[in-house]
Amino acid sequence: MQSATQVTQVGQGPGTLPPPISIYLANDSDEECREVLANKESLFQNDGLWPFAPDMVARLPCTKFRITKWTHGYVPRACVRELASRVGSYSAKDPSVVNVTYTDCDTPWVFCNHPQSRMRDSDMAEQFGRLPVKMRSHVRHVMGLPRGPIETCEAYSNFDGDIVFLGVPIHPVTFAAVWVHEVAHSIDSITFWQDEEFSATEKWLTAVEKDSAVPTDYATTNQTENFAENFVLALYVRTGGVIPKDKWNKIKWQQKAIVDKYGDVLDPNGTCSSRKRAICDEIICVYPDSWLHTKGPYSLAQVLAKSDTVGEDHHTQKDLGENGKRTTRPSRILPILKKLSRYSTHWDGQPKTA
Repeated sequence: MQSATQVTQVGQGPGTLPPPISIYLANDSDEECREVLANKESLFQNDGLWPFAPDMVARLPCTKFRITKWTHGYVPRACVRELASRVGSYSAKDPSVVNVTYTDCDTPWVFCNHPQSRMRDSDMAEQFGRLPVKMRSHVRHVMGLPRGPIETCEAYSNFDGDIVFLGVPIHPVTFAAVWVHEVAHSIDSITFWQDEEFSATEKWLTAVEKDSAVPTDYATTNQTENFAENFVLALYVRTGGVIPKDKWNKIKWQQKAIVDKYGDVLDPNGTCSSRKRAICDEIICVYPDSWLHTKGPYSLAQVLAKSDTVGEDHHTQKDLGENGKRTTRPSRILPILKKLSRYSTHWDGQPKTA
């Protein structure tokens, strides 16, 4: 399943944005979930959660970062896979790949950006860096890729913890609602491979049942989207935002469930104790004449290196000893990323605030 958010570019100022559109694969319980959610009141019908973004941005501090560019021609396989899923044909050698290292976490995030994404590495790094570090720790890669001619979705997340933006610069004020929503999907899905998403647990479903409302019309799509919309409000409140009491009382059990489970993740003053999403991914050396198509294997893509640590959300029984502990060796991916780096762009001051 992939969850997606539509973002519409607007001019200067907050503007008015339409509600997002979701793309996901239905499962057996979706019809029942939709029926439950359809009977809930939508608290913010007209503008969705966009009006909360400016205050949230003002309260989320910028985190200093350093951008280090990879040697041209080396791309994470995840980026190649997502690029191949775009409508049309794109050269596998076109995306630029960088490490973004923030001052609050030694381990970098890998950003993959195609020229037709219309997004700058520095803008994505600044926006992502405003999120609490424990939220960021649930994300593997950040990507900016071309948008297809008939696509309505302009941002989505996948079960591997990658956040993808498609062909539209995110508005400097409203971006917070988009980023938080998509990262919330990554947080929700991190347990999918071992058990189930938090939004499918009895604790969450009970909280929804006890409340009389959901945040937005979009939240009635399914429980996955309802969780993500609630997560945006949870961070808004955690950073000092105030929701009118009459509205808050209608979603208080959902909010409590999120805070009980993810209170430390929402903390803007949290620390980077560990990366929840393993950064291990195959690194591909792309030949100059390599082209990606929507069908067919990557026959000209050669695997350069692969981390020998299985990701936390992809481990299998063979990777565990009898006592349940990992038997795989420590990851060698960080030295590999450093070898791929050619030069750095340093952002020593605070990024410019929109």
